[in-house]
Amino acid sequence: MVLESTTDDVGDFVTAYPGRISLAFLLLTGVFLLGLGNIETESGSDQFVEDLDSFEAFEDIQREFGPSFSESSTSTQLLQRERNVLSRPGLLRMLRAQERLQDHDDLRVTSVSSPARTVALQLDPEATTVERQIDAVESATATEIDQAVRRAADSPGFTSQLSEDFDRQSAAARAAQASVTHGRRSRSSSPPRSS
Repeated sequence: MVLESTTDDVGDFVTAYPGRISLAFLLLTGVFLLGLGNIETESGSDQFVEDLDSFEAFEDIQREFGPSFSESSTSTQLLQRERNVLSRPGLLRMLRAQERLQDHDDLRVTSVSSPARTVALQLDPEATTVERQIDAVESATATEIDQAVRRAADSPGFTSQLSEDFDRQSAAARAAQASVTHGRRSRSSSPPRSS
């Protein structure tokens, strides 16, 4: 009953003063439109990685040496987090993600760099394709993978792609970062490659 009487009162007011109601809505709309100009958005990966040490190092390198890619290429960073990204399942997840990216021609993947790729190359130095890298990890024992991780830790840049909790002895880390480079390819160019 109270709701009906309130609705009736509002309806009577709107029909009695339509000009005032219209003016009030126009003013309210104007206030909202002015507020829209103050909204800021942030897109891209910067909103997620600005506080990472690796991002700060990348920014320092960019300031000192300039951009590393030509204007026709861009890069994407893949972040992987799990209990141990250097375990067989973790390495395979990253390699399969790379494979899916490379399978999409519209993404124009020209190269991929990741800890999983580095470990796979330690297991089989001739595994130059992502398919062969997956095979190398799948066929290796857990001990062989741990040894490959320890050897890879000597490679330049390997540990910078891993979280700070990387433990060389146990061959474990909770996070990894991969870099995917996209570029313009002509129709006659070769298929994407890992680097």
